[in-house]
Amino acid sequence: MKKYMILTLITIQEGSILNLTKIQVRKRSHALKKTGKNWLVIAPVQFKRGETIGFEGDLPKNLAHIVERTDGKKPQVSEMMEQAAQLRSSADELKLKAEADGVTDEAKADAEADIARLTAEAETLETEAKARSTAEQ
Repeated sequence: MKKYMILTLITIQEGSILNLTKIQVRKRSHALKKTGKNWLVIAPVQFKRGETIGFEGDLPKNLAHIVERTDGKKPQVSEMMEQAAQLRSSADELKLKAEADGVTDEAKADAEADIARLTAEAETLETEAKARSTAEQ
């Protein structure tokens, strides 16, 4: 079981095996089934930035850039800045898709909300990285 810190809001799909705290389980009990010491995801579950989870097996590629393997370590400044850049890149891609012809107003509004969230998370990571960099000097 590998431990990961969540860097941005994520959704984990059915079939994943997780190791969670009691509080995490309580909030998501409707979507989890106990399997030994761990929990099987039986309906999609979301985790917020800053939460730590245990994940059994290989992490899906679509989650690799929005979680960080912790095993008790804090992320490095360079890693934080790289993750912020990836979030900004994702926001830019969403913006291009939202501006395409034929996109409904509802889809544009959803995209704008996601863009704002990704941008805010990138800014938070950049601020934390700069603060950590200053503290290390």
